[in-house]
Amino acid sequence: MIMCTQLALWSVLWLNSVHVIIKCYELGSESKNGALISSCKVVDVVIKVGLTICL
Repeated sequence: MIMCTQLALWSVLWLNSVHVIIKCYELGSESKNGALISSCKVVDVVIKVGLTICL
């Protein structure tokens, strides 16, 4: 339950950071920075998976 409460907060952060994640992908693509792109994907996926489990 605590986990899902935290994820609710994360979901709000994620919704607010969607444009940041998109920007992150763009920057990663422009600079050909694989590590940056991987980080974006990890953050994106972790939050989506967490939300799916809680919803």
